[in-house]
Amino acid sequence: LESLGSLAGGIAHDLNNLLTPILLGVDALEPVVRERPDAVEFLDAVRVSARRGADMVRQVLTFARGAEGRRVAVDLAELVRETIAVIRDTLPRSVQVEVSIAEGLEPVLGDPTQLHQVLLNLCVNAR
Repeated sequence: LESLGSLAGGIAHDLNNLLTPILLGVDALEPVVRERPDAVEFLDAVRVSARRGADMVRQVLTFARGAEGRRVAVDLAELVRETIAVIRDTLPRSVQVEVSIAEGLEPVLGDPTQLHQVLLNLCVNAR
């Protein structure tokens, strides 16, 4: 188990090194593409995905250290909207995605990255 933790920590460190220039590049490109709504939308999707990747890296590092994940108040409606945006960009256009979110959902206490992964897995499995 210790070896698995060391391996996970090494992989997480390498992934973090890959994600950092992506996030920096998104920030640098933002002023350049500000007048192109399609490019801004694409850049936002890249930013959200890179941040999710960075959150997953933190989650792997948490596992490698043997600690529990973070628990914060999570807006489920926003989490579902973000997840569906990723799913719609990822799945083939032949797959229709329908979403119904109840009004006034209370926040839940949890790890947003883990909840996002659960929703993504459910969507991919449903496909």
